[in-house]
Amino acid sequence: MDARLLLPCALSLVLGCLPPAKVEVPDDPGGDPGGDPGGGGAGERPGADPKEPEEAAGVLPIACERPDDYGPVIVDAEQYARRYAAKALRFSELASTKDQPVEECGIAAGVELLLALTCDDGSRAFPSFEEAHGSRSGNVGSGGRCGSIIDLYRVPCPEGVHDVYIDSYICADAAMFR
Repeated sequence: MDARLLLPCALSLVLGCLPPAKVEVPDDPGGDPGGDPGGGGAGERPGADPKEPEEAAGVLPIACERPDDYGPVIVDAEQYARRYAAKALRFSELASTKDQPVEECGIAAGVELLLALTCDDGSRAFPSFEEAHGSRSGNVGSGGRCGSIIDLYRVPCPEGVHDVYIDSYICADAAMFR
């Protein structure tokens, strides 16, 4: 083997095997600069929202009980009306992630949502159900509020590609699940 290759290979092996750097983050990063010099009182940060993420977003909590092992989580009509992304009109209004996906009842309902939402300029991302369904990148494993399988859709819009994570296992009526 050429000696000129040994040194770069040895360095990449050593550097690739080093443990990640440990970064310590203090529990209280020092409060709000320019805020109350007393620290904001009672250990609360200014502007902190004590509500759970669901309540802060207007989403009602749900019990994650499934009538069937592989079926949907059944919620009441009010919970379904106030699920994640229920009122979104544009893709840019979705802040979906694997842990906080759009919640729909069935794959078809998720694809229909992709057809209904618009890009920021008002245009539609997909001309047909088939093309919207074809934007599915795959499943990203379990996530969401109930540990369901989450699908990722890559939605092309003039402003950029939106990653839309969808939990297709939240239903107000088991008969809707398809």
